[in-house]
Amino acid sequence: MPACANADVLSQILDPNATHLTGWDTLISALIDSPLDVDRMDFLWRDAHMTGLSEGIAPVQALLEKMSPYQEGDSIYLTFQDPCKAYIEDLLSTREKMYVKCYELPQKLAAERIFTRLVQSLRDKNNLGIEEVILLADDQIMTLLAQSALGSHEDEQLLKALIQNVEYKTVLEVDIAGPSAAAKNWSTIREGADSQGKGGKSAYVDMPNQWERMIADASGMGEERSWQILVVVPEFKVRKHTEAETRILQKNAGGYVTKPMSDAYPEIEETINKLRIPRTRIRVFSHMELTETERKAVHDAAEKVLS
Repeated sequence: MPACANADVLSQILDPNATHLTGWDTLISALIDSPLDVDRMDFLWRDAHMTGLSEGIAPVQALLEKMSPYQEGDSIYLTFQDPCKAYIEDLLSTREKMYVKCYELPQKLAAERIFTRLVQSLRDKNNLGIEEVILLADDQIMTLLAQSALGSHEDEQLLKALIQNVEYKTVLEVDIAGPSAAAKNWSTIREGADSQGKGGKSAYVDMPNQWERMIADASGMGEERSWQILVVVPEFKVRKHTEAETRILQKNAGGYVTKPMSDAYPEIEETINKLRIPRTRIRVFSHMELTETERKAVHDAAEKVLS
């Protein structure tokens, strides 16, 4: 049986933290999941077609032609032949623009946060493990959320907002790299959870829940109206600059050497970091039915809580 068909080998290849691979398995793993893997190239083209956003059109074919396996010790690594700066910069810039204009549209982020709150409420009420929830199909989870929401004003309103695609408007954004003590505390908890390989429920579920209730209370609306306030935190990979680890294959007098992209093309990292700034913010949304006076009170309360 070929090694690639072995279940243990496959699980190692698909492990996002794979560190013990050797030979061609190292290359296969990088093709599947790495800063410039074929999945990232594919979804940009696919999503650009489905959404009509031209930003998703990147020089994928040119990058594929620059891919090159490079053996170093017992492993064969994925590298990109120099020069390829323009292609890499174009792809990475395209991805960041797609995040801003598609994957992280305010309305989408608000819907995801509502869904997270409803699922957490479902789990708490029925003592469900996350593994049980993940196995549910879309129609199953929506049916369970509808049943679970009965009798809870907050859950009923959140479910209504989700189903009817009710708009939540942005009232405040706080940079996690800024002076906010709350944001710094969140970043510390998030980084600690990621380094331990855990889900980070405290950072992604509990802290936003707490902030939403604190903001509702401080704004004078009361916690019973906390469903009208959503706090969305950055997704967990946004501060990991893994693109810098991409290997660039360069020729010199002695043959070939590889360099991390951060050394070969340092200006790319600077460009991507600037484009990524909008994704490094904690965002506060309020229900569209709030009056201007209420929205101003939510803004002031959120500023106080998150500062």
